[in-house]
Amino acid sequence: MPLIKVCQSLDSLYNIAMAYLTEKDIEKAFGYFLRFVDAVVEQLPKHPNYSSITPEYNDKLCRRTIHAISTAEKLKTEIFKSYCS
Repeated sequence: MPLIKVCQSLDSLYNIAMAYLTEKDIEKAFGYFLRFVDAVVEQLPKHPNYSSITPEYNDKLCRRTIHAISTAEKLKTEIFKSYCS
């Protein structure tokens, strides 16, 4: 898959997660945040053209990844509370 399509998919995953978060659908938001983080951390660095990502886009991905991880941790706590109470 071309790198531009991978980047578009990453942007889409993040935007969908944020939309579900806005709609208070925490389970779906949690799932999409996890998919986003997995794709950025595990799959993207294996792409043959990974080194051609611009520094600006790389910074954007870093900020979004940090936000996705911290948000997913909060959502995980909320999900546990809803199922364990």
